Amino acid sequence: MLSLFSIISGGNINVNSADDALNTSIKYDSYINISGGNIYLRTTEGDAVDSNGSINVSGGVIVGISILGTEHGFDCDGKLTFTGGLAIGISGSEKEFASTGADTTTQNTFVIGNGYIGEQNTVMTVMNSSGEPVFAARLPETPYSLAVITAPALAGSDTYSVYTGVNVSGGTEFNGLYTEMPQVSGGSLKGSVIVTDDAHVYNLTQSNAN
Repeated sequence: MLSLFSIISGGNINVNSADDALNTSIKYDSYINISGGNIYLRTTEGDAVDSNGSINVSGGVIVGISILGTEHGFDCDGKLTFTGGLAIGISGSEKEFASTGADTTTQNTFVIGNGYIGEQNTVMTVMNSSGEPVFAARLPETPYSLAVITAPALAGSDTYSVYTGVNVSGGTEFNGLYTEMPQVSGGSLKGSVIVTDDAHVYNLTQSNAN
């Protein structure tokens, strides 16, 4: 899908593509605004969401998967901003764009590096300090290097723990992303993210894990 700008406020979108699944093409003047809808975007040779300007997510449920080594779940030349919504962007590349919106993002967003995501076709989850799952997703069966995740439940000052290879039962999935949390057991603790009121974009990678 190629356009100057994209405004998505609802509906169901399912795109499987060999190129960019959702793209706005005019540098800096283009944008993608998502405020609602159930959106699944998967590409084998491009970006899942690609804006030559900005990407603004304030709502909706988004699964973006890009599996080629140099492509991204979310890719923009401007700012990537999350103020709402439930989303996961899976990238073949280790480059991340969430930090471009560090001054405009208001909903806590995690960038999870390759060593912390988990194996293909397994479930990773984020648990709060009370041991409750607040984010869960089944990972693709194809290679990837990085995940960007955001959710309303990643709220407030807390320590969040990332587990991989968990067992799940119940819950509700949208293309692998749980919109209602399952019951979770087992798995391996890979790292933690200490969230404060001072920032909303956090990186969990080999170089800066807490």
